[in-house]
Amino acid sequence: MSPALILSLTLVIFYGSLAHALFGRRLWQWPLFVAASLAGFFGGFLAGVAWGFEWLRVGEVPLLTATLGAAACIALTWFFSAPAADPAAPGSNR
Repeated sequence: MSPALILSLTLVIFYGSLAHALFGRRLWQWPLFVAASLAGFFGGFLAGVAWGFEWLRVGEVPLLTATLGAAACIALTWFFSAPAADPAAPGSNR
């Protein structure tokens, strides 16, 4: 396995797990965050290489664009997978 692939997969799992630790509420969300991190990281990777925007490059990995791609996909995943607030819950303004 190439070092760039190992670094990328390590960062993907780290970003997905960190997002779950900070924002996840259910265990089933963890694989979603990791999958979103994977899709966003490699999407950002490809966009950075295609557009020539490769700041913070480590080896063959453009970290800035890959990390921004992972963050965007994680944010979308959190938005669509976060449980809805229960309006009848204690503390609600109902």
